[in-house]
Amino acid sequence: MGFEHAAAALSDGQATRTEKGTKVAFARENQGDRPSDSFQGLGAGVRDPWRKAQSEMHLFAVGPLALIQRRGLWGPRGWCTIALAVRDTRSKRKSSEGWMGSDWKMPRMYRVMKRAEPEVKPEVGDTATKLGVRERDLPPRDGNAHPGEGGMSVVSCIAGFRRRMMRKLCSPKMVPKRLHDTGKIPGAIGSQSLHLFRHGEGSFEHSSVTEQLTLVPDGDDHATVQPSAVMVYADYRQALVNTRNDWVSGEDDPDE
Repeated sequence: MGFEHAAAALSDGQATRTEKGTKVAFARENQGDRPSDSFQGLGAGVRDPWRKAQSEMHLFAVGPLALIQRRGLWGPRGWCTIALAVRDTRSKRKSSEGWMGSDWKMPRMYRVMKRAEPEVKPEVGDTATKLGVRERDLPPRDGNAHPGEGGMSVVSCIAGFRRRMMRKLCSPKMVPKRLHDTGKIPGAIGSQSLHLFRHGEGSFEHSSVTEQLTLVPDGDDHATVQPSAVMVYADYRQALVNTRNDWVSGEDDPDE
């Protein structure tokens, strides 16, 4: 049924509604509006403004015509409401997908982790040399992980490891010795079971890693992969694990 037919049908239904029917509909709509918390008013049968706004936003999402009927906005104002509702829906869809736009690339970052033989993928775990995070690096609060309070450590590039070791911000034991032997990171004395992994190809800057994770640089070629929003701590750890297939060997990469 087209918009014109639907509008006519709804208009006829509205015209034949009796005063009693209107009162019944109002009572049904406001059913359960009791002062259950400090944000609700004390007037019986009066919808709380916030809840009314939420209800109307829901109507925008599921049926612009229903909102038009409710407000009696037939004619040009009604069609304008439909256009605004369509624009709002498209805007919300674009916003929800914005972190993964056409020009978006996962930020390029490095981390030394134990290699899971025989594949060239990191081992999963909550230690400094596995794909995961220690609670000391991001302490949970009430069972949740909060952004802005730490996360899994990563480094900007191979040269970044050298600079950090020179400034004694990175232990030489955290980098495999073979990278000293190849001249990439002089002074490295770490176990050969460790491997230098790379993730992403984008710029090393504050940006989304996934929908749930954000890269937050903090200086000195270092950054942390943090939760994008408050989430259950176990979910944050799982979000880190979910990046496993995106980590590849970075030992043959150029310095920068």
